[in-house]
This record gives sequence, structure tokens and C-alpha cells, in this order.
Amino acid sequence: MSFNLRKISAKEARNSFSTILNEVAFGHKHYAITRHDKDAVVLLPAEEWVAIEKLLQRLEDEEDIRDADAAHERFEREGGISHEEVKRLLGI
Repeated sequence: MSFNLRKISAKEARNSFSTILNEVAFGHKHYAITRHDKDAVVLLPAEEWVAIEKLLQRLEDEEDIRDADAAHERFEREGGISHEEVKRLLGI
């Protein structure tokens, strides 16, 4: 997935919205819409956004697994306290 962003102003986007929408949806084009010469919004096809979301979720899951493994190793190395002790300390 390559992002060759075509930069256009918000005014240009407003004036050509239908064309831009078709280029993004059917031509797999990517746009950065600018305000005051700074990127404000990026338009990309919905299926690419779904793929990005899935990738981000997978990366987050992998990070969670690494964190859990590290916590388990720390527990094995240093010990810990029981669930009942945690509840007692928290007043639950």
C-alpha cells in the first residue's frame, strides 16, 4: 500500500468533491486536504482504512502479549501476592 498523496486546498476539495470522491473510491487515489498550507485531512479508500485498522490492532495485540509475557516473567522472578491479598488491600 503506497500513499502518493495529492495535496489540494479545502476550497479545491469543496469545488471538486464529487470528482475527488470518485477518484478515491474507484481510482484508489489518496488526497491530503490542506488548510492554510497544512495537511488537515487525508482521504483514502475505505478498504485501505480497514486494512490499516486491522494492522494497528494486530500490532497492539502483539504489544499486549509482550507486556503480559514480561509481567509473567517478573512475577516468576520476583513473586507476587494472591488475588485475595489484592482484594484485601483494595478493601474489596
